Amino acid sequence: MSSLQLILLGAFLVYTVAVALFIILDNRSPQSTFAWLLLFIFFPVIGLLIYLFTGRSWRAFSRENKLARQTIGSDLGIALESLLKRQKEITRRIATERPAVFNHRLLQLHINTVGSLLTEYNEVDILQDAAEKYPHLLADLRAAKDSIHLEYYIWTNDAFTQELKSVLIERAQAGVKVRALYDATSGKAMGQRYRRELRAAGVAIHPYLDYNSLRTLHNVQYRSHRKIVIIDGEIGYVGGMNLDKEQLDGPKGFAAWRDTHLRIHGEAALAL
Repeated sequence: MSSLQLILLGAFLVYTVAVALFIILDNRSPQSTFAWLLLFIFFPVIGLLIYLFTGRSWRAFSRENKLARQTIGSDLGIALESLLKRQKEITRRIATERPAVFNHRLLQLHINTVGSLLTEYNEVDILQDAAEKYPHLLADLRAAKDSIHLEYYIWTNDAFTQELKSVLIERAQAGVKVRALYDATSGKAMGQRYRRELRAAGVAIHPYLDYNSLRTLHNVQYRSHRKIVIIDGEIGYVGGMNLDKEQLDGPKGFAAWRDTHLRIHGEAALAL
């Protein structure tokens, strides 16, 4: 083996070890880590390019993201302070009043892995289609007094969402804090004019992880599929329905769109 071959082999080994450590420290699932390692080993150059544009979670190391996490974490801590203090009390009450359904280990597993809080005084309505959800949602939004927060994966521009926009504008002009987050994939469907009209009325609306340049192209795989509304910290909506008239009419070739959403009135709405 020539000196050049030894140098190339050594460089390849160093490259492989460095990449392996880099990917492992990125805290991925074992399956994902193994797949990326195979790609780097068999296609070093192409694999690196693909990883740079689609695989690297650059946002996790950005200064802006760290500041956002600190701010959001602080705000959440203040908002949920009373709930956090009452966790032991609520747990003890469930164990005393409903011993047949109480499972402390299962409860702790849920809290530790999902990060959910125990809440009380909740009323939950099951909404089985958009014909049920949308009228309830619009009525609750019209009654908002302090704040409205929305986060949706699909947010289109159609007859229903035009009515929704009118309600949000009216509430914002009445002094209600209205904040909205839409997934960047809905940007074109929503339209710039739609967003401009909301912003002009005082609605804070932003895309989730836009990917409109080479610098942000790696964001394309990080999408937010949430469909959440929180009104005054007291009423919450969560489930599978987006903001899209197609949910009412059904997609082409289908009679109807079947999905489920929950309307929560109580402490759990704030915990969303």
